[in-house]
Amino acid sequence: MTTYAYDTGSHQLVAVWDTGIGATARTVACLNAATEQTIGLHLARALTRMSESVWLSYLRPEICDLPVAEALRAMRRPHLPQAGLVRIETHPVVESAHRVGRELGEVRSAGVRRAVIADVEEEVTAAANAARGDLTGRAQQAVMLTRVTPSPAQIAAADRLLHDVPMGSPRLYTEVEPSAAAVAAIHWFLAAVAVMERLAGTSAEDALDQARRVEYFDPAVARAILRMTTGGRPDRTPLGIAQELLQVAVLASRGMFLAVSEPVPDRPCFTALDPVRPARCLLDGLVGGIQALAALHATFLECGFDPSCDEVEWAEHARTHFDAAVREEAAARALSGWRSWWHHRRDGGMHSHLGGGGVGSQVCDSRHELLRSAVAAPIEQRTGTRRATTAATKASTPGWSPTASSASPTSSGGSGSWPAPTATLPAGPSSHRSCPMASG
Repeated sequence: MTTYAYDTGSHQLVAVWDTGIGATARTVACLNAATEQTIGLHLARALTRMSESVWLSYLRPEICDLPVAEALRAMRRPHLPQAGLVRIETHPVVESAHRVGRELGEVRSAGVRRAVIADVEEEVTAAANAARGDLTGRAQQAVMLTRVTPSPAQIAAADRLLHDVPMGSPRLYTEVEPSAAAVAAIHWFLAAVAVMERLAGTSAEDALDQARRVEYFDPAVARAILRMTTGGRPDRTPLGIAQELLQVAVLASRGMFLAVSEPVPDRPCFTALDPVRPARCLLDGLVGGIQALAALHATFLECGFDPSCDEVEWAEHARTHFDAAVREEAAARALSGWRSWWHHRRDGGMHSHLGGGGVGSQVCDSRHELLRSAVAAPIEQRTGTRRATTAATKASTPGWSPTASSASPTSSGGSGSWPAPTATLPAGPSSHRSCPMASG
């Protein structure tokens, strides 16, 4: 969200927001020098509260929409006190707009009013753009917020960034939602763990312990992810894991804790993620785990070229080997996950997969096509062996025939490597359908 401040020395109203790598600021308006200091401070506070309400529509669209026209009208013609009473609107965005309008009335400047309303319009547009997955410009401040249900387009974008740099790049923190980046990072983290399990001939937990001794990182998040993937539940996909961890942390930030029994008085309660910044905490833990596993991976390699190579050349050699191994494993896990999900749906097991409508890995069926084309198909194409892999996969798939997949090879936006799902589901209470991101 945007924080507004009033410079009592220059009488300037300033807007400040974070971009993931630092905060940026801009001057909104310059108040008259004769304006009382408290009026400028009250206006800044009212605008900050309005920004909170506007971004609530991005974080929790199910409980708060964004009535743009009504909010702008409220700033121009706010409810004024009558007989010591003032009308309060139930919608948080509209009510905060009325508050801003009343503070603008105290400023008594048409120029300041126009400038403030124009800035609020930009803020509203930024929140709307972020909700659509566009984090450019002012909407970039969304990278600091935790959205429990991330955008499928953002998950696909994060997956592409991790494919380019499996150990994580600064773009992962500045160009995509942290929740979406965390979903994709879970998939790539588990791929890195699988690579080290095979290379070191050990368990996933032991691989993490060894990696921590080579390059220190906080293992709390990584261990929580591993525990959640060993339960054998069908909703233990990266999306389901991320949503469950984020929901617990978000509830904790509101003073609510999920527990199997009544908590003991005066005993502290802990969450795997920092309740103040859960999505960034989850992403930091996963990226740190991947980087530590890469450092461990380097200790198992033998130099395949000039033994006299310096440390920089050796580090680049080790990183190239690690990146290639993790990309191959991530692609294999993605294909395996979609194959399992398709068999589960084809065989009529979808209702048990949906369960009781919990957090799980449930996303709308409309999102399935986007995820399938934007995540699974590009991963196949990147391996360089898409056609051979596809042919082998189809040949080994029970019940597959050329007719089954040739009906609409492009209907799902993919490359025709996997038959598009055609089964329909009865509309449930929440009208949600299940669609996994690359499973585990």
